[in-house]
Amino acid sequence: MKWRNTLFVTYAVISTAFIIAFSYNLLSFARYFDDFLYTNTRNFVYRNDRLFAHIFTALGCLLNFLFVFKKFKYSAQSTFWVLFIPVLFIDLTTFIEGRSLIPLRFPFATLFPLFGLLGGILKISYKKSCFTVFIACFILFTVLSQTYFIPAIIRYMVNRDYNNIPVSPTLLEGKFLTIDGKPITIKDTVTATTTLIEYYFVGCVACENKKPYIAKLLETNKPDKFQVIFVCNGSITDFAKFQKDVTTNRLKSASYLYKRKEEINNKDLPDGYPFEIIINKNFQITSTFEGFNPEAGIMYLKKTQEKIYQAK
Repeated sequence: MKWRNTLFVTYAVISTAFIIAFSYNLLSFARYFDDFLYTNTRNFVYRNDRLFAHIFTALGCLLNFLFVFKKFKYSAQSTFWVLFIPVLFIDLTTFIEGRSLIPLRFPFATLFPLFGLLGGILKISYKKSCFTVFIACFILFTVLSQTYFIPAIIRYMVNRDYNNIPVSPTLLEGKFLTIDGKPITIKDTVTATTTLIEYYFVGCVACENKKPYIAKLLETNKPDKFQVIFVCNGSITDFAKFQKDVTTNRLKSASYLYKRKEEINNKDLPDGYPFEIIINKNFQITSTFEGFNPEAGIMYLKKTQEKIYQAK
């Protein structure tokens, strides 16, 4: 019996962690299995990544609950708590390593695996009509979350956290590579009064979601006043993938550079992507910004445009 309990808990922890990791990294999994699938689904997934993540998390937890309940034959209540406790522990890590995700990741996103597990209890314990009503409530909550709750939370978070993040000057130093593989420095590339340097990696959902807003900034401002330099992180993306992505997915008026992993000090790297550094014509860092959410896109445009106007 002891080994059975150990197996039960071990499976619960591993399966829950996998469901959450898979749900929030759909694009990366698509790219891992098939480049064709990655290329032809990424724009659709980029636009709906959070919706997909929440639905897959809830559905995965529901199916996992039914499997565990049938396989291990524990009570519904025991199965629920053993599967839900790992969710809580995973999401509570935001208090240690990702406080900027509060309240979006915890407690809001935690509700979706909870929905899935509660759906499992209703599926096995109550009448079919109760489960149908529950599914209808879940769909309504999901729609409201995407159209109202999440945008409101994100706007609050961005307004709360829109402060400069300390950054090491080494991110702007050393040699970079052009798309042709030629070595170059940031200083050799800067020509405008204000320059936005965007650290990213290929496959970054938030990075792709931010591109249309950067394109609007480029359209609004003259080239001598504002320019954008994208810097691909070589410790995450190899050079061949960088070249392929830039060839098919670039902003025409932006510059693209590649930072080799040998040139990067991991301690200086940002925790989240994209990571934006704005510098003036004297090569001084005037502001930084980490991450991006389309729900706060208009706010981002307004604040960034103010920085461009204020630049000297």
